[in-house]
Order: sequence, then structure tokens, then C-alpha cells
Amino acid sequence: MKKLGKALFHHTSSLPLACFRIAFGIIMALQFAKFWQAFSLDYVNRSYFIKYDYFEWVQLPPEAWLSPIFIVLIGFSVLFVLGVWYRLAAFALFVGMSFCFFIEKSMYNNHYYLFILLSFLMIFVNGNAALAISKSAATNIPNWQILIIRLQLFILYFYGGIAKLNHDWLVSAQPVKIWLPDMLGTNYDGLSSEFLNFFAYFISYSGLLIDLSVGFLLLSKKWKWLAIVVLVIFHSSNMLMFSIGYFPLFGILSLVIFLEKDELSKLIPSILLSNKPTLSVYKSSTIIAFWFIVWLTVQALIPLRHWLLPGKVQWQMNGYLFSWFMKLNDSAPLLRFEVSLPNSDERFTFEMEKLSESPMQRNYIAAYPFVAVQFANDIETYLKEKNEIKGDIKIYCDSYVSLNGREFQRKLDPTVDLTALEFSKISKYLTRHEWITPLGNDTLVDKTVIYRLKKLQEKGL
Repeated sequence: MKKLGKALFHHTSSLPLACFRIAFGIIMALQFAKFWQAFSLDYVNRSYFIKYDYFEWVQLPPEAWLSPIFIVLIGFSVLFVLGVWYRLAAFALFVGMSFCFFIEKSMYNNHYYLFILLSFLMIFVNGNAALAISKSAATNIPNWQILIIRLQLFILYFYGGIAKLNHDWLVSAQPVKIWLPDMLGTNYDGLSSEFLNFFAYFISYSGLLIDLSVGFLLLSKKWKWLAIVVLVIFHSSNMLMFSIGYFPLFGILSLVIFLEKDELSKLIPSILLSNKPTLSVYKSSTIIAFWFIVWLTVQALIPLRHWLLPGKVQWQMNGYLFSWFMKLNDSAPLLRFEVSLPNSDERFTFEMEKLSESPMQRNYIAAYPFVAVQFANDIETYLKEKNEIKGDIKIYCDSYVSLNGREFQRKLDPTVDLTALEFSKISKYLTRHEWITPLGNDTLVDKTVIYRLKKLQEKGL
């Protein structure tokens, strides 16, 4: 451990980390501005939010507070870029990003999760050791401070590739085939089916190879620039073909962390470069080595947890979040909740819009079985409070999902009262549940119900 600590504590130029600080701070400012707009136009009008387990206490503040909160967060992003009040600014970015993330579960996005991890790491490194309006700016920092950011990005790419090692992506080129009309736009109709099929597999396999290899290439002095060129093209293409926020721009700007001092100094005016002495911090290399190993071990194991959980991850969704499953699912849901009141065998359809007016939320409820259970319980609470109903209300879910171009399949057993299910927040993911229909089981498929649900969905019911 001591030898590893010494290697990690070897001093290196602070310039790559400083450039990353500036790039990351700019992205965070843009991201908070986007959140500000979304919260002000959409979230303030919502009465229902899907919450993460253990984070139910994170609540949307009063509307009058939203603008001041996001102005402060954007202000801290600017201070972060400038290197002023650096650790306070990094902490503010971490808290602000976490707050926006945990407000609404259906908004989950891998790059939001990545931004939380990176803003947390930036609290503990000396990102203001160069290119900063700071009296303590210095030329060098311990090597681990740059390596931890590089390896965090390595995990992003590599595990994104691991997640693509599945039947849909490799054999069926799905969901890429579904996305082709949006990716190609007006050119789609003029292309032959043979070319479209070839292009879908080309996108699938090139994306897989890039994800699996690019992290290793970025860490190699010999192949680094090839990886940089490939990633610039890759992220630029994603920026044009998909609407995925600021992640493609971040993917390009973040490449500065993989450059060395000599490469960066050619791009930066010499007047901005510091000649101050080495910064002396974190004297206990053993503690740093231990922290370094623990962090990376956790980050390496979390994305693999779904292998220990029952069911196909893309269907059951156990272990899907926080595992770098990026653009792997295209689900078309048909969803209806049926209510049986106390002392009655009759059922009526609950209008989901009474609780959730967000199509994104309804898609999320259809995709995640345990979120459907939570929504069923929320329906029961809503009905009891709204209509002062006493006794046990039973809620059933008629849920059909088409995953990556497959035929619609019933996802939940419609004969099970979801409000009667009991499980803890942890154990619910560890056991197989009979009320979740395994992928490929068509015994509960009813084409008449599918037709009826499609008609109700078309009418907005």
C-alpha cells in the first residue's frame, strides 16, 4: 500500500486538471441553466414526483426560491471556472447537482450521475492549482488527483461497452434500428433496406468497439491522439443525431484531462501559466492510496451488480440504474391501472393524469415494476384522501411493453393487487417476483387488451 501511495503521490503538472476544471465548470453552468428552465416551466406545475429510495425527503422548493437557487448555482459554476473559493464552489456544484438529480427519478440520466461523481471528486483535488485567480496556485500536484478523474472517465466508457454485450445490441442491432429514422432524418426514406440494415449494425458494433477500447487508448501515450480524434467524431455525431443534452460537448471538452503539460502549454498563453513551487498537500500517502482503491473498487463493482440479480436487466430493470446502460432500451408502453373499491368486485380504470401529467413519468412507471407498485400505493392514498374512502382499495396494473422492437408483452400480472405486495427497499431487488412476467413469456398476452389499450392511449386516457 505504501508503494502504491508513493506512486500516486508522485508530483505532476497541475495543468490538465486545471483545464478540466474550466471545461467541467462551463458544462455545469450550462446544465444548471437548463435545469432552471425545466424546473420553472415544468416541475413547478407538478404535484406528483417519483422518488428514489431513501431520498424521499428531497422536495421541490417554493417557486419563488427557484430562480435565486439556480442563479447562485450558476454563480458558483463561474467561481469554479475561475478557481475562486474553489472548494466551496466544488461543494456547491455537488450539492446542487445532487438536488436536481434526486428531485425526480424518471429524469434519471447517466451523465447527470456522472456529473455528481465528478463534482464530488473535484472537492478533494486541487483543481485550482493552475489557471486560477488564486494566491495558492502552484505548478505541480500529486499524480493521483489527475489519475482519479481519468479513471472515472475510463469507467464511463468501458462499462458503457460492457453493457452493450447483450443479444439486442449484438444480434438484432436494437434499438439502433428503431432510431434510424430520427438519426437520418429526411434521408431515411431514400435509402435501401439493405443499406439501413448494414448501417444499423455498423453503428452498433462501432459504438461497442469505441466504448470498450477508447479508455485504454486514452491512457496510452502511443495511441492517445487516435482515441481523441475518434471521440471528437463520435461525440460530434451524437450531438447531431441525438438529443442528449450537454454530454457530447462535455465528452469533447473533458479530453483535456488526458493531455500532458507540454501538449496543453502550446494552446495556452504563457502569461496564464504559473511558475510557483510545488503544492504540498495530503502528506499521508497510505490514506490516499486506500481511499483511491476503495473509490475505484466501488465504481467498478456497482455496474456489475445486475449479474447477481434475477431476471434480464433490460426487462426487470434490477441494477439498470447507475450501471452505464446508455441508449440500450427503447420501450413502447401500454399502461392502465384498475381500481377495486372496498366491498366491491367491480373495477374501474384510474385516469393516471389525475396524479401524473408527465408522459416521461408514465413511461418510467411502465418500465420499472417497483415504480408501478409505488404508483399503485400512491393511487390508493390519493383516492382515500380525495374521496374519504375507508377500507382496503385494491389496485391492479394492466401493463404491456414492447422492448426494442419486440411484440407487446404483458409485464405485470394483472390479477395481483399491487398494494398488497410487501418488501423492503433492499430485498425487493434480490429475489424473483412472480408478479413480474419474465421476458419471452407470452402466456398472459391478450391481443384484444393490447388493441383496447392502444385505443385508450390514442384518446389520451
